Amino acid sequence: MSIKANLASVRARIGQAADRSGRDGSTVKILGVTKFAAPQEMQELVTAGLASFGENRIQQAVERIELFPDVEWHFIGNLQTNKVRFCQQFYLIHSLDRLRLARALNRRAQDWGGKLQKVLVQVNVSGEASKSGLQPERVRSFVQKNTAGVPPPPGNPRFDDHGSLDRGRKDSARIPSNQSIV
Repeated sequence: MSIKANLASVRARIGQAADRSGRDGSTVKILGVTKFAAPQEMQELVTAGLASFGENRIQQAVERIELFPDVEWHFIGNLQTNKVRFCQQFYLIHSLDRLRLARALNRRAQDWGGKLQKVLVQVNVSGEASKSGLQPERVRSFVQKNTAGVPPPPGNPRFDDHGSLDRGRKDSARIPSNQSIV
């Protein structure tokens, strides 16, 4: 199956699932993960209308962003604070899991003209030491200290919280902040 046909199939399945749930399928965003994709494959996806991509390695993301500057980029991997300087072009960072990282993102965002960085808070609901993320009982406090709608204590950053990314369960999903966190 061609890349274009595969994307059309994914869109059709999303549309069917949306119809079954009473949701508008056009509100579902497909995020193409580029981990092993060649630039030619990514170009096929762009040509077929895919506009959002995710990468989990900063070095590779920097190269791909240069090749495809007009798509919406997401960082989906574990982010080290020393790599934050490369994150200006990311629409959304999916792995905020510690205050030190939030502070580093905030400092850089100020350097980038006061950008309010969109993030997902990563939550480790399994409690496994091998998994990254905040412990569930720490999420509410972490978000309250760091969201734009709540004045943070001195030295704490502000970020645009889009919800949580739950790591550690097979049914992991983004949890909208207005439903489960705040």
